[in-house]
Amino acid sequence: MLLLAALMPGLMSPPLRLRATPARARLLVMSQAPAASKEAYAMLDTLLKQAEQGVGRGSAQARALRKRWLDLTAAELVESALILGVSIGVDFDRGLELLEVAEGETTAVPARGYSALMRLGVAAERHQEVLGLMARARVQDSTASGVVLSAMQSAGALGDWGAVARLSEEYEG
Repeated sequence: MLLLAALMPGLMSPPLRLRATPARARLLVMSQAPAASKEAYAMLDTLLKQAEQGVGRGSAQARALRKRWLDLTAAELVESALILGVSIGVDFDRGLELLEVAEGETTAVPARGYSALMRLGVAAERHQEVLGLMARARVQDSTASGVVLSAMQSAGALGDWGAVARLSEEYEG
């Protein structure tokens, strides 16, 4: 009975409002993040604001990514932005900047982020840099089939058929 009496004030009190407003919540997340993450959050915030001002599919995707702002880490947000790519205004150069900021953080960027950025590089015909990204992905232990395929395309465009053969074996193995 004493236990029930002790718990009654907590049960009768009004529920706390735990959900913060989105702008305040984003600032809270940014203030608690390490310096590299703060830079990534700031870059993504600017990028998504610009994309939201447009019309069409890109603005809807930017709004959807902003809704997931509190659910994802900085590396996951960067990965998502790289995957959305050109539709939200991420070209190869901007993607490289985002990747460098995310790599400055302690966590690695997932392989899908590297793969998406490498596809942007292949589309921009920046094959040397795509092969450089392959090396960076290997250092981060983020090699996946998309990374290897993009590297094969770039090596083929450069005429390095030995690299294409080695990458093909890696892909099949």
